[in-house]
Amino acid sequence: GDIIAYGTEPTLESPLCDQMSLKIASDWRGRSFCCVSGLGADGEIMLGEAYQRMAGIASENGFYGMLELNQNDLDRYRKILDGVPTECSKQLIRYIDACNGQEPLKSSRFSKLLDSLNSFANQPPISYSFAFPDHDHLFPEHEVQRYGIRNGTRTVELSLLTLGTLIFDPRAVWKSNLFAQESLITSNDNFLEVERKVRSRGICTELTHPE
Repeated sequence: GDIIAYGTEPTLESPLCDQMSLKIASDWRGRSFCCVSGLGADGEIMLGEAYQRMAGIASENGFYGMLELNQNDLDRYRKILDGVPTECSKQLIRYIDACNGQEPLKSSRFSKLLDSLNSFANQPPISYSFAFPDHDHLFPEHEVQRYGIRNGTRTVELSLLTLGTLIFDPRAVWKSNLFAQESLITSNDNFLEVERKVRSRGICTELTHPE
């Protein structure tokens, strides 16, 4: 989900590949989509930050909706994990299994979350700020699961939104983030040039580690 990051999130560590891909998609003359699956599963964007960014993108009419997992999807996903297990990809299954048979895939809470995002459409654009209004009513504590990954160096926050594929307009995602607003990535840049500019802004990248 860190492809929708603004750029100044303190837990963001590897934005370059995501943002360069997003820039290409936003420049594409045909129709393109930015799809996010497993929101929060890698610990680079926290739930509150992600929700605020989604609200801002929705205010630019850039949120198209969400594809929910069904049981067939889940069964297929488990089979894939048997052959290609990664710590982050396991988090979705971890969330499902921790729900103790409460069938989160059928939860009516999906509709409430999507309605809350759609309510921002056609509203004045939302500027990114960590001082976003409290949204505990949307993410009750009993629905949010937190785990440590990467030997405890990251914390993931999982929610119902982790279980779907969120679909956005890449142009709305791109133009509302720091990388576009400060021209940190342009069409003429190569990877190392982008890395240098992003690092000069104090943003950690795939080639570096936090001090």
